[in-house]
Amino acid sequence: MNIKVLKAAVAGLVLSVSGLANAGLIPFGIHTNTSATTVTNTWGWDECFSTSSGSSVSVSDALSGCTGDQLMMATRIAGTDNLLILAAASFSTVTAQTAFLNNQQSTNSENGVDWYSNGYSWGFTDVGNLVRQNSADINLHASYGNNIGMSWHTGGNVASNSNWGQNSSVAMVSLRSGWAFNNGNNFSSVQERVLFSLNSVEVPEPSTLAIFALGIMGLASRRFKKQ
Repeated sequence: MNIKVLKAAVAGLVLSVSGLANAGLIPFGIHTNTSATTVTNTWGWDECFSTSSGSSVSVSDALSGCTGDQLMMATRIAGTDNLLILAAASFSTVTAQTAFLNNQQSTNSENGVDWYSNGYSWGFTDVGNLVRQNSADINLHASYGNNIGMSWHTGGNVASNSNWGQNSSVAMVSLRSGWAFNNGNNFSSVQERVLFSLNSVEVPEPSTLAIFALGIMGLASRRFKKQ
């Protein structure tokens, strides 16, 4: 084989796989005032659901178009590109049911965020924050505390230790009018609830591929010189 052709082929392989390694970015922690265009065009996510915060829709319908293994929850000002708040983690963690006892909500921690969901509300907060619930996380309201996070109102019963993405009882749960975010709450249709989906791709690190490619080129070059 011509050594130049071999080098070009290996270089192309390294670049293409390196591109895949950067195809999807999962933001760590909670982000505020982020462009939806950044989420889709730069980070590689797909918007899979949106609806007015003043409307009601079943959770099963909301999740039906979200087919990736990563899920992002966000709230957006309707008609704009601005996401007021967002966070992301694996689909299973974001949709997992968490225990609710004595008005205090347990959480699952992943990707620098605490996640919770039940028949009262569905949302996230900073790791370690206390989550108290009525119809939403009341610690997000100015009169109760200063937690950072987002809470969507839900209604309906669901089996404990289940998952909205994998359990038939999800059909009984719905997103209700209303939400809370950071240090306030709003129940109007000015805001939208938004979900984004991403399929994570596991590929070798670019540096590992580069070393492997250089080794191949070195062996090929040695053989070419002998010939």
